[in-house]
Amino acid sequence: MMQYAILEWDYSEEALTLTLPNHRPKTKAGNISLVSTWLNDLGEDGWEVVGNVAAEEWIMWTLARKRG
Repeated sequence: MMQYAILEWDYSEEALTLTLPNHRPKTKAGNISLVSTWLNDLGEDGWEVVGNVAAEEWIMWTLARKRG
């Protein structure tokens, strides 16, 4: 079974939103340093980036990991 998560970064507002399965979205102010930290932490938990999309000053990463 696969799980999916989304990390969004609006860098015009320096706002990151992380949405994990079965969790409320978590929003935090931050820049590229926090993006790197969150992606690294997610990688350590078995998540990997499987897609991304960007428009103007916004980037969204789709992450996936196998569970059970």
